[in-house]
Formats: sequence, structure tokens, C-alpha cells
Amino acid sequence: SGEEVVSGLLALKDRLDLTLVEAFALDHEAFKSSLKDALEHAVNSRPDANRVAEHMARHADRKLRKGSTKGHASEDDVERALDRLMVLFRLLRSKDVFEAFYKRRLAKRLLS
Repeated sequence: SGEEVVSGLLALKDRLDLTLVEAFALDHEAFKSSLKDALEHAVNSRPDANRVAEHMARHADRKLRKGSTKGHASEDDVERALDRLMVLFRLLRSKDVFEAFYKRRLAKRLLS
């Protein structure tokens, strides 16, 4: 499912960051760059790369909807989740696809 794709990419990013910290204490620029390139490849090389952009837009929408519902996620939790998602967004080549899906979901959120 879409949530699994985005969650998997976020988990991969976390594992790569942890590896970088444990192996090099964030002090090896060449390896840091290689990990960024590998993650960018993982995000964009899928045959359904546009679907990844769509799933990311849905993920952002779900987080924002949860944040606006009383008793659910706090504003800080929502902000942290969106910050993590923005890391993937920066790597995404199909930003225009993300934008189109995000705008559609934003309109629905505003009208409901």
C-alpha cells in the first residue's frame, strides 16, 4: 500500500542515517553523499515513481488531518512527521506530481 511505501522509505532513511552516525560519526562527506544518492535512487528508480509522489502527498494529508483532529497527534508530532517527509520530498524528481496530488487533497481538506 501507499502508506507502506512511504513508511519503508522513511525507515530506510533512518537506517542510513544511523549507519552514517555509527560508522563515521557524520564526519565522512563522501560516504554521506553516497548514502544520499542511494536514497534518491531508491525514491526515484521505481517503475511507479509517480505513485511514490502520490503516496507522499497522501501521507502528508493524513498527518495534517490527524493533527487537526482533537485528541490525536500534537502539533509538534505533526511537524516532526512533515519534516521527515520533506527529506524524501527533496529527493523526489516528480515534484510536480506531488504538487498536483497535494493541491487536490488540500482543496478537499479545506472544503470539509
